Amino acid sequence: MTDKPLKAPDIAEMAGVSAGEMKRIAEEYKAVVPSRVFGRVKLYEQKAAGIVEKISSMEAAGKTTADIIRELGGKVAAKSTKEKTGEKIRKKQSAPAGNNTPPGKKPAPRPYRGREDETAFIELKLNRLTNRVEQLEKQLLAERAERNEERKEYLRIIAEITEKVDTTGKWVDYFDKKIDDLSAGQDEFNKKTLEWIDYTEEEIDLLKKPFWKRRR
Repeated sequence: MTDKPLKAPDIAEMAGVSAGEMKRIAEEYKAVVPSRVFGRVKLYEQKAAGIVEKISSMEAAGKTTADIIRELGGKVAAKSTKEKTGEKIRKKQSAPAGNNTPPGKKPAPRPYRGREDETAFIELKLNRLTNRVEQLEKQLLAERAERNEERKEYLRIIAEITEKVDTTGKWVDYFDKKIDDLSAGQDEFNKKTLEWIDYTEEEIDLLKKPFWKRRR
């Protein structure tokens, strides 16, 4: 099963970099960042997120574009003017300041390079974590608002059902009373009918007797 192709903003979010940095890395390191072009849209494999994150960390450590491409198994192409300028800027930013110590004074000891790299890497990670936390907070707020709307809808449905049940209960009580009234009327009718039958049977028995016994 192949991974679903993703757009640049998705890769940037997964790698914890800005959209602008993602665009620059994808262009400058296209030899090692896997992508495909569909019409006017460039899509990336999901593993590109890990590569972009690694490139960003290696750049923060002061490595050159060529070194990064080699370490990631890519083939170094001829550098464009834009790439050369970018490397010069990064080298200038990462290089220690020049020796401006006045004569007769010892230069101040430079901070340990490994500690600088570690600090820069930690800051980069913290920025990414902060961005991720902010995104998660926005998602949680949106989901909470959606849950509240669903809860309101459920309460409305329950209220409607309760109202219908109450109405149905009233109708059931009404028909139960009607049935009880009909049953009571039927019992009274049956009682009268039995009394009439008994009376009729007595009269018939009397008529069957001789006339002189009837008078007695």
